[in-house]
Amino acid sequence: MQNNLKSAAVSFLVKNSVHGLDKDSAREYPSHLAYKFKYKISKKNHAISRQRQLLALSLNYEFDAKHIDYGIHNENFETPNLDYQINIFS
Repeated sequence: MQNNLKSAAVSFLVKNSVHGLDKDSAREYPSHLAYKFKYKISKKNHAISRQRQLLALSLNYEFDAKHIDYGIHNENFETPNLDYQINIFS
């Protein structure tokens, strides 16, 4: 899942099939050499979306890019009643 050289090095030790990104999709170019099954996923996609796509392709299930649930719901949080305003500048 890391798609980097350190993970690729460990993948060389695995005797089973290893899935990962192809040469155009991996962040670190040589890491693709460790994968038996390689998938093309756009680098323009968000990191979480890329990982979800890779898992879907590796585990053979359908990836629905329109439905992403990060598990954070507004109704779980109350808006504090403050007598002042907080401004955060970066």
